[in-house]
This record gives sequence, C-alpha cells and structure tokens, in this order.
Amino acid sequence: MPGSESFQVSTVRRISNVTEALQFLRGLEEQSRWEHKYVVLDCSADMAKEIVVSHVRDITLGKRTYHYLLSGLVSLNFNILYLCYYHTSASPSDRQRYCSRSL
Repeated sequence: MPGSESFQVSTVRRISNVTEALQFLRGLEEQSRWEHKYVVLDCSADMAKEIVVSHVRDITLGKRTYHYLLSGLVSLNFNILYLCYYHTSASPSDRQRYCSRSL
C-alpha cells in the first residue's frame, strides 16, 4: 500500500552553525561509514546550502551514503548543489575548484 512505509528517527541534534553540523556528520561517519544516512535540515536556505556544500568539500566525509531532506520553504539553486555533488569523484583540489567556481 502506498504511503505505508515507516521510518525511525535515531538521532536529533540542534545546531547553530555549519561547523557544529559538520562535527555531527563526522560523528555519524565514524559510527556507521557505509550505512545510508538521511539528514533533515530544518534551517534557513543559506545555512542548508552552506552545510551541503561544506559536506561535499570535506574529504573525510562519505558522499554516496548521505541523503538530505530540506524542510520548510527552502529554495536553493540546485544547479550549484548538483555541480558540487557531481564532481565528488574528482581529486580534492579539482573538487574545491569546481565547487568554488559554482558559488
């Protein structure tokens, strides 16, 4: 039956800046590197953008196991996020250059 799937919230964290968000994501990464992580960002569009772009730029964080859900009326330029995410297979210096160019 459609819509009958359930989910379980395992961790909730209140953050006040991008640095705290990345520290939290690094902790998740240490606990379960290969598991899928579904992250709900309930914050301003600017902060959500900074978190996602900073995550892509951080070479210590996995990329393929994270899935973001943006709550509320968050409107981001998805072309910027797609460009940064698309180039995660590039070298760290190239990734930095691609993401910097798109901002």
